[in-house]
Amino acid sequence: MDGKWESYKERTAYESDWLKVSLYDVKLPDKTEIEGYHIVRSGAGGVGVVVHDPAKGVLLIWRHRLVGDEWGWEIPGGRIDEGEKPEDAGAREVLEETGWRPGKLSPLLNCQPLNGFVDHRYHFFTAKEATWEGPSADVNEAADIAWIDLPQLRGKIMPQGEIRDGFSITALLWAMTFGPLADA
Repeated sequence: MDGKWESYKERTAYESDWLKVSLYDVKLPDKTEIEGYHIVRSGAGGVGVVVHDPAKGVLLIWRHRLVGDEWGWEIPGGRIDEGEKPEDAGAREVLEETGWRPGKLSPLLNCQPLNGFVDHRYHFFTAKEATWEGPSADVNEAADIAWIDLPQLRGKIMPQGEIRDGFSITALLWAMTFGPLADA
């Protein structure tokens, strides 16, 4: 047995500009068949950027999320447009959401957060600096923008803290453990 799952039939259950839900009939390695196994596809994926300036801290946005009806601090990020390079999308998202233009982006981590059901790859980057360009033109992205120093940032990630989304937690903890914030 090689362990590979095989799909032999696909049907689209729902499709929009943001995502596609497909139903697959699959055959498991032990030859068991499952009808209607669902997979969500979301285009080119998502991107997030941990922007860190030793004098200012880490750049975060305060925003409300409809799903979960929660407010929280998040790293800037969003979806990658079709044909766009992940690092270009990261720089664009930081500028659109914060008004800060990040310096050179460096790869931090790529991951699939829900690889059993969702085909959506996250591309995370870091930037060591940013230049103020002016207020964000998109009022829908953030209610507030702030540079948070590392001691405060650690407290905001703790249980019951103000950073609760897996997207931001993944990138920030990786940056603090293996990346540029590990020795900061």
